[in-house]
Amino acid sequence: MGLLPLIYAMLLIPTGRSAKGGVPVWPFSLVSFFTGVFALLPYFGLWNPPPPRVTKQELSTWPLVVLESKILSFFVAACALGLAAKAALSNSESWSQYFGFFRESRFIHVMSIDFVLLNLLVVFWVFNDITFRRSNNSWLIPVSIIPLVGPALYLLLRPGLPPQMVDE
Repeated sequence: MGLLPLIYAMLLIPTGRSAKGGVPVWPFSLVSFFTGVFALLPYFGLWNPPPPRVTKQELSTWPLVVLESKILSFFVAACALGLAAKAALSNSESWSQYFGFFRESRFIHVMSIDFVLLNLLVVFWVFNDITFRRSNNSWLIPVSIIPLVGPALYLLLRPGLPPQMVDE
């Protein structure tokens, strides 16, 4: 479950920020590593579009340098593909054990709901990111519907921030 909050951080911190004077995204993103979607939902309600422009100074600071990195995007995509392959190749006994845990354990039940909600809501934030970057990659919006793998592939293929969205 740490991969989806990382995907959200990569989407929200550069382009999902609230307009100037709005609520900062980083505290919600940080807490989401521990509580998942339950930390992000309040931010989604408080979000005030459009996102502010990015300054050249911000692009050189550690959060944006790391979150915009193609190396991190490749790592996220490789992990997502690996996890998807593991799930796809699991035998029926593993899946029946999971469904048994889902019925019996509140923790597994809540984590599964968290996973589904994070995957459903990410499509909006991919669309927001594509719009902010003024990208022609709108074909990636339907790809982002694929749980975990779709948003990770989008991050790998997304263009950098356009020069017209970066202030001096």
